Amino acid sequence: MYETYDLLLDEHQEIYAFTRTSEDDRLLVILNFTKNKPIFALPGLVSYSDKEPLISNYAVDPVEDVRVLTLRSYEARVYRLRP
Repeated sequence: MYETYDLLLDEHQEIYAFTRTSEDDRLLVILNFTKNKPIFALPGLVSYSDKEPLISNYAVDPVEDVRVLTLRSYEARVYRLRP
């Protein structure tokens, strides 16, 4: 199975975010490595029709829009994105 890794926000100093895409699945990983509360803005090139939160170290509202998020200190989230 062939997978692709696409780094998002490569210039951001606090957030490490990427997508991991295979034939059947696309994951969005968002990591805040600081005690600050940075704002994550999903680049327009990443499209989806629905999302499923898979794991997080904080409680996540499943209907929250992932296009713009204020991350909490040291927050980590993983979503499955559907086309």
